[in-house]
Amino acid sequence: MPSKFAIACLLPIFALLPFQAQAGERAVLDVNFASPSWRELMPRSGGAITQDGSAVALAPGAELRSSLLPLRPGETVVVTFEAACKGVQGDGYKIGWGTVSFFDKTNSPIGHEDLIQIRGDTPWRNYASKVSPSARCAFYTIDLTHSGTAGVVFYRNLKISLKDTDTEELVGDSGFEDLLGVNYWFFKRDGGDWDRLAAWEPAGRAEPDAAEKAAGRQSLRLSGGAATLVSKPFPYKGERLVLSGWLRSRGITAGKTGWAGGGVQLVGLAENGTPVCHEDLYINFGTRPWTFLQREIVFSGAVKKVQVWLRLFDGARGTLWLDEIRLRRIPAEKATLPFDKARSTITIDAAKPAPAAINYRAWAGVDALYAGWLLRPDVQQCLPYLKAAGIEYIRFREICNMLDLYLADGKDGKPVYNWHKFDQLCDLLVKEYGFIPVITIGTTPQALDRPGTRQCGWYNNTAPANFKKWGSFMEALFAHVVERYGKAEANKWLWELWNEPCMPATAGDYVGSTEDFVAMAEQTYLAKERVDQKYGVQIMMGLTSGGQSGGSDEYILNRLQAIGKLQLVEHRSRHYYAGEANSVNIVPTWIEESRELKKLYPGMKDYPVGCTEWNLTAMQSIRSDMPWDATLVVKMVKLFLDNQLDYSTFFAMVDHPEVPLPPAIFIGSGSLAMLTRPDDYLKGTVVKPVPKPVYNAFVFLNELRGGRRLPLTRSSEPVDGLAVLKPDGTIVIVLASYDEDFARQPYETRTTITITGLGGKHYTVSRILACDDQYGNSYGAWLKMGKPGIDDGKAIDTLIAKSRPVQLPAVPVQTSATGLQLTLTLPSPGIRLIELTPD
Repeated sequence: MPSKFAIACLLPIFALLPFQAQAGERAVLDVNFASPSWRELMPRSGGAITQDGSAVALAPGAELRSSLLPLRPGETVVVTFEAACKGVQGDGYKIGWGTVSFFDKTNSPIGHEDLIQIRGDTPWRNYASKVSPSARCAFYTIDLTHSGTAGVVFYRNLKISLKDTDTEELVGDSGFEDLLGVNYWFFKRDGGDWDRLAAWEPAGRAEPDAAEKAAGRQSLRLSGGAATLVSKPFPYKGERLVLSGWLRSRGITAGKTGWAGGGVQLVGLAENGTPVCHEDLYINFGTRPWTFLQREIVFSGAVKKVQVWLRLFDGARGTLWLDEIRLRRIPAEKATLPFDKARSTITIDAAKPAPAAINYRAWAGVDALYAGWLLRPDVQQCLPYLKAAGIEYIRFREICNMLDLYLADGKDGKPVYNWHKFDQLCDLLVKEYGFIPVITIGTTPQALDRPGTRQCGWYNNTAPANFKKWGSFMEALFAHVVERYGKAEANKWLWELWNEPCMPATAGDYVGSTEDFVAMAEQTYLAKERVDQKYGVQIMMGLTSGGQSGGSDEYILNRLQAIGKLQLVEHRSRHYYAGEANSVNIVPTWIEESRELKKLYPGMKDYPVGCTEWNLTAMQSIRSDMPWDATLVVKMVKLFLDNQLDYSTFFAMVDHPEVPLPPAIFIGSGSLAMLTRPDDYLKGTVVKPVPKPVYNAFVFLNELRGGRRLPLTRSSEPVDGLAVLKPDGTIVIVLASYDEDFARQPYETRTTITITGLGGKHYTVSRILACDDQYGNSYGAWLKMGKPGIDDGKAIDTLIAKSRPVQLPAVPVQTSATGLQLTLTLPSPGIRLIELTPD
């Protein structure tokens, strides 16, 4: 019955008592039914509702319902309101009835708790409830209804707030109740921003507005032209931040750039106050009702302060209202290490190797992007480099269209599949090189096009026209792999459904309805099940590729749960981009969230957790060409291993070879690959790929393979690393000076390595390999050579030679009764491979 828990995930605290706001509660919504804007704040309301002073009167069948409001794990929803009724009749819950309802990431209902049940003639009373949902709950709504058959129910003074114990409030006067420009919010009338947009225009206005508000007495209104208010800057040490608030707009037009409307930005500042980066809460355009928004942000180590900017952008016109703009900090769970660029101490305990060999699959994969590229001889030049670096997994996508797998049905209406290009590619990768494919299925093949959906003649990012035929196509594909490559090999391959579908979506890699996507997913898993049963194999079908955004994976899991097929999910991947705008420190949280999904859906297997794209913050920097990216790789791999990530594929193998950019060897921002492009797209000139410095990070990490990981502790940032003990007693160490504050570099850190637990064995340094600004830096050499072009074959040969890591002279080892010690200098950015062999 609705009056009881709908699901056991809810842990309610419920009381019908007069409510008083408690310390630590944050206002979310304060509905004044005397103001017509209440309909924006309760946008899902319906039925016969009339205003009665500061109250509303609901006839039978009418309801007041809020929008979906976001909820973080551990938050308690606090709801207060007043209610009365006259002549209300009905059975069971069909009376005056109110609930707080909870939803998962897919907006699917997972439970509710009653707030009120009244009938007959009931005078005005105060009602207060506190409800704490489970970690699966991502959204909630407040529903106040008249579910009876007769009479009138009255509601007034609805207030919603949230309470938690793990965040610290930073911004004062979130509701703009105080004087502007005095204590909490300050006018930025001079200067501009990082995009050269003026902060203020002469006609710009920023003023309180008591007529439009989401909570409290008033809101903030920006109008007339560019207007910017900023908060105080707050110290930042890498914590997770939660930015939230209400936005409303009327007639906002784009300013001097197409994205410049009106909105809220969180700005990361250097120590001197210079903006380093920013993240948007939301940018409004046109006319939009009051909408509550929230997001979590983690900035990189380059950010020393954070500041909230409220903006109507330069050149934009219209009006923007803002209310309850909050910035909260989630304190770090453990103390961070001090930063010391001058010296560092690394301690390794050789007496405590891990019981099993290090999981090299945590780094030994690469994303080759589109399948069709791998059929090109120029791109295939990259494959020997992958083998030399120990790469085992190779991810590719766009198999349906680029490999022409299913062009049309035959005259008899039966499917005609063509495996020629697929076999040509997989024979090369699997039989010749021994790679394990990671295949992202998508997009829709030509034979299953919906009319008018094909783009550019070869690409279709919408769902197939016939889901049964899609399922048959998937079954044929999986069966073909088993028949051609054998059961043992087929059991190794990893499969995903669609790249970054980000549901629901109107643009990007998937465009279409959630229902269509889920129907396609269902047929894919049922096809996997049929092949598993027929051949006695285990097709490793995962969820979506990077589908954490928008709850895409949860949509699929809800469907599989409904049909009793959760056990068909064999693994899950996400995409991790970090180190510049956001910090690598968020990576453990991402991995844990992937793992937590198992607990939220009983019946799932203990599936592997992986990452099929990772690199620095995507498409925003030339750091991928520089030694800095090599240090990022070592740092992220250590986080992968510390948090038991099962596999990963680095983004990407080679710079986009099809992009018609100027024919330079290094193509600049957006080239997040380990090897440079192998051709001049416009001229058809094929050249040799040049390894970037980041490639050497994988070469170094490959040296750890087969060893058992040793405990490694460090005294300070930025030096970090990994160490293993090989079966023959050799100790291999990979160190990186990883500093997210790029402005501090370059510098050198005197690093002392102490190794204990050697049992009296004596060691010498047999190798030190270096990659930094001076050694193994093809990009730095290219700059020094005057940026030669792609047609300079001699220069390319020189750069290939310069890309190789350099062996440095050995350093002396000091031996004592407790172990050994050696000291070396580690440049930042830079990585080192140190090998010690027993005498």
